[in-house]
Amino acid sequence: MLFHFQRSRAVLNNVFWLYTISMSMVAFGFMHWINISYIFRAENILPDYLIPTMYLIAMLIDGLLAFPVGLIYDKIGLASLLLTPVFATLVVPMIFINSFVSALFASIFWGIVMGIYESTARAAIADILPSEGRTYGYGIFGAFYGIAWMSGTIIYGYLYQNLTNYLLLFTIFIESIALIILLITVKQFKDFRNKDAQINKAHT
Repeated sequence: MLFHFQRSRAVLNNVFWLYTISMSMVAFGFMHWINISYIFRAENILPDYLIPTMYLIAMLIDGLLAFPVGLIYDKIGLASLLLTPVFATLVVPMIFINSFVSALFASIFWGIVMGIYESTARAAIADILPSEGRTYGYGIFGAFYGIAWMSGTIIYGYLYQNLTNYLLLFTIFIESIALIILLITVKQFKDFRNKDAQINKAHT
């Protein structure tokens, strides 16, 4: 069992770590619905009864996107995730435009990010890692992503209470870093797959 654990750790390649860091940065800068719903109420953007309705809309978008996002991932791979930091960034300014329509768009963008994450972001681990490392990889990825999202949620709460003007700046800064690392990851993954294909071709 110890040997299996050590072997699983050994197959966590550089692409996996880049991917985990990039998606964790996306999560770090992605405002949680807890923050969003609180701001909707605190700023009187929406009446109480519409806040869960917006969440319902976000979840509807999440569900509807699962199939098309999966198809896009099958076509272009990790590059399909490049819009995730963009939509995550758009959530915050939409909230503070302070209107029903902007709140609706914030909910839609939030649902898009969740749809991409739940349909393809985790599934990508299966393409990045060999079978013997996937279980361990899923665990590591989930831990990093969850801790990052929790940390971002705490920071958003602090910024809203004390430094509201820095909310958007924080989002743009973090998601820009996430996008840069994700671009590097896509390139590294493409090189990794090409090298793997050449090795397999040489053995046949």
